[in-house]
Amino acid sequence: MAINVIISVVIGLTLSIVSITIATLIAIKNKKNVWEKFYRNIVLSMSIRILFISVISYLLIKFSSIQYFSFLISLFVSYFIGIIFEIIYIHKISLQETEKQI
Repeated sequence: MAINVIISVVIGLTLSIVSITIATLIAIKNKKNVWEKFYRNIVLSMSIRILFISVISYLLIKFSSIQYFSFLISLFVSYFIGIIFEIIYIHKISLQETEKQI
C-alpha cells in the first residue's frame, strides 16, 4: 500500500517536472521574439501542456493501479508551484523587454 502511494507521488512529480522543463525551454527559446509572438507561444504551450497532463492523468488513473488521490495531490501542488515560477520568469522577461524599449 505504501509503495503505491510513493509511486503515485513520484509519477505526479515527474509529470509536473517534465511540464515545467518544457515550459522553461520554450520560454528560453522564444525569449528573443517580439513580445506579442512570445506571449502567444507561451499561452499556446500552456494550453497544450495542460491538455497533455489531463490526458496522461486520465489514462494513468483509468488504466493503472496508482493511488489516484496521492497522484493528483502531488501533481497539482507541484504543477501550481511550477506555474508560479513560470509566471515570475515571464514577468522578469517582460520587464527586460520594457527596459529595452525605454
